[in-house]
Amino acid sequence: MQKISKTCDLSTVYKQWEENLEADNIPHPIFKHTKTRQDYYEDVKMQLLRCQGGLCIYSEQRLCPLALLTDDKWQNGKYIYQDLDKQAKGDVEHFDDTKKANKAWLWDNLFMSDHTFNNNKGVKSLDPRLRPTNENFNPFYLFDYDIVTHRFAPNARLEFTDKDLYDAVKKAIDEVLKLNSIQQDRKDEIFKKYAPNYELGAEVDVYQFPTAWEFWQRKQAHHKTDEHSTPDEYE
Repeated sequence: MQKISKTCDLSTVYKQWEENLEADNIPHPIFKHTKTRQDYYEDVKMQLLRCQGGLCIYSEQRLCPLALLTDDKWQNGKYIYQDLDKQAKGDVEHFDDTKKANKAWLWDNLFMSDHTFNNNKGVKSLDPRLRPTNENFNPFYLFDYDIVTHRFAPNARLEFTDKDLYDAVKKAIDEVLKLNSIQQDRKDEIFKKYAPNYELGAEVDVYQFPTAWEFWQRKQAHHKTDEHSTPDEYE
């Protein structure tokens, strides 16, 4: 999970509609309301993907190429690009599912998720401290990543400094999102596409799983530092 900034700067027809609902304290239409989905769903979906760099907010799998998210794909506050051969995957997901009843179209509560991870989460709750738009959200503080097994885990230090947060992170990984269900996909991506070029010093084009890749790089750098350190450097 990456920290992201959410700005609805292109799907402005939807955003003005949502702001009017909020300003007038009007309950939102249900999320499956046919007319509302026809009017706004694609605009919300593509704007979210633009904020998320085309990646699933939870798994960081790629949902669409960046070419679908350039400014010219919007016109007059609406997403207009259509190409049956270049479709974005994934679902618009409600971070706090309890808001779905009356605030189903609330911008701050919406993210784009891979369909499988959206199903994994279902109506289960994620701790609000794990919201990727939080000012202090830091995946390298919350999580750890085993670069051999390619599994995420809670940062072990949290078990001693903030047990409640440690439990929330563990629940998110193991029960709510099941982040390690795609550990082989992450391993294949890193070892077959990223690591060989990294070792050769070539620029690495990160297609998906950027947080896992950043963990891998940090731990590789730490390992190399340890190899060249003397015992005194640890004291």
